[in-house]
Amino acid sequence: MTEWKCKRCGRCCGIVPFQQEEYDRVKHTGIQFERQIIAGHVVYIPKSAIKTSSCPFYNRKKKLCEIYELRPEVCRAFGDGPHPCLVCPFNPKFDPEAIKQTAERIHKKDNK
Repeated sequence: MTEWKCKRCGRCCGIVPFQQEEYDRVKHTGIQFERQIIAGHVVYIPKSAIKTSSCPFYNRKKKLCEIYELRPEVCRAFGDGPHPCLVCPFNPKFDPEAIKQTAERIHKKDNK
C-alpha cells in the first residue's frame, strides 16, 4: 500500500474545537475564542473560525500551522486517524461510504 503524506493544503483546518487544556495552551495568542457546549462537552472555538470556517492558526501562504506544537488532539489525529471522519480525503484510506454511515448513525441517535 502507498504511504500517505499530508499535502499541507489546509482544507482540514476549519472550525476546530479546543478542549479546556488545549485552550489553556493557546489563549495567550490573542485569538478570541467562544465557549460552547457540544455533545455535552465544554469546548472553545476560535470566533473567526465560526465566521469563516477557517482556522486562524493556519497560515495559507506558508502552508503551515502556526501553533503546530500546541495544536489540539483532533488536529493531531486527522489525516490518518482512527475514525472514518478523521481520514483526509487525499488519503487512499478515505472512505466516503464510512462517513455517510457515521452521519446516518448520528442522525438516528439525535432523532430518538
